[in-house]
Amino acid sequence: MAYEIQPFQVRRPALVSPSFSSPPDELRRYDAWGGALIRAGACAAAAVPVWANRQLRGVLGLTWAAPHLFDEDERAFVISLGVMCAQAIMRGRLTIAERRARETAELANQAKTLFLRTISHELRTPMTAVIGYTGLLAEEVSGPITPTQKDHLRRMRDSSEHMLALIEELLGFAKLDAGEEPVHVQRVFAGDVVDEALGVILPLAQKKGLRVRVEIPETPIELHTDPLKLRQILVNLLANAVKYTDQGDVVLILRIEGVGVELRIYFEVTDTGRGISAKDQQHIFESFWQADQTFTRTAAGTGLGLAVARQLARLLGGDVVIAKSELGRGSTFIASLPPHFVPSPIGVALLAPEMSA
Repeated sequence: MAYEIQPFQVRRPALVSPSFSSPPDELRRYDAWGGALIRAGACAAAAVPVWANRQLRGVLGLTWAAPHLFDEDERAFVISLGVMCAQAIMRGRLTIAERRARETAELANQAKTLFLRTISHELRTPMTAVIGYTGLLAEEVSGPITPTQKDHLRRMRDSSEHMLALIEELLGFAKLDAGEEPVHVQRVFAGDVVDEALGVILPLAQKKGLRVRVEIPETPIELHTDPLKLRQILVNLLANAVKYTDQGDVVLILRIEGVGVELRIYFEVTDTGRGISAKDQQHIFESFWQADQTFTRTAAGTGLGLAVARQLARLLGGDVVIAKSELGRGSTFIASLPPHFVPSPIGVALLAPEMSA
């Protein structure tokens, strides 16, 4: 039995089983294709189209030098070979598409990093000049000014410094995202770094009428890590808590848990603020993402605070996670670090340790 086919344009499987008395006669029914098989010494043949993505990609051909009758199992096997060929083609095309998509994403990420770095540098210089000249005017270097003018200059300076802080945050993110952020390892005490972070955050909390409480063990906790990056992690977590809390407390708890290689230092920040919905919790560590956009008018920022905190923590061998959060009941974030920084084998830029007495 056979299906009518045209040479090399097989639309359906064709299994040619000529009679044992005159094998070539059946093959001659297929014009040039059959003639080519006869000249090659074939007496039976099978041709199975290979379809992939609704397109005919080729034909799988099998030949026998002697007359051959196909039973049902052989027919099913030959047809399944065509299906397997089609699947292999599809897998190959998917692999190529995935590689191209990955290369495109990497190029886009490099372009984004370059843009952020360039624009941050270009904006920082004039903004620094604005702050400097505003300060000169406020100090009456160019002549006396009225109290009203001095108040206006103070507001200008505050806004300019806020803008410069956002620019610095973008620049830092670009360097971190490009893997260009070096790690400076020092021996530090966790309590000292907490005090430095609080020095940045307390004025913001006091301006909003918030209480900031700290719980630290009596025994000093020593770390060998990058103190500036640890301070930035704590500042970002505390600033995020203050930003989204209108009343109540912000609490920082420092503790140490585990033994041996499992030993970890935990910095737990809890607030009584707006909280984060379960739907939004999966996005909060994404760069430039912010929760309800209606809040951005009163809580301005780049949307990088939590993303940078997590990246810095992971750079130091730890992590930042959200422990719990509920709308209207506040949130708890936990930063964890190992007591001793160990550089990644794939290459973190590590400078010589600066061991203090």
